[in-house]
Amino acid sequence: GENVSPPLAWSGAPPGTQSYVLIVDDPDAPDPQAPRVTWVHWIVYDLPVTVTELAEGVVVLPGHAKNGINDWERRAYGGPCPPVGRHR
Repeated sequence: GENVSPPLAWSGAPPGTQSYVLIVDDPDAPDPQAPRVTWVHWIVYDLPVTVTELAEGVVVLPGHAKNGINDWERRAYGGPCPPVGRHR
């Protein structure tokens, strides 16, 4: 598709939570019948505890949140494009 991040929302942080980390990975890479690696599509860290959602296609992260380096060696969301089959 358009290679944009999905809309995400969460709730119920335990007392004392200071920030969130988001990791979007694919445990079926490259083939769901014979997975060999867990492919990381997106890493976001230092999400403020006051943030409870990210909009679809978010480009500017809230607060001091930062993108980590994914398996495409980029600091951004990288959408799925599996070479074989349907992945979880």
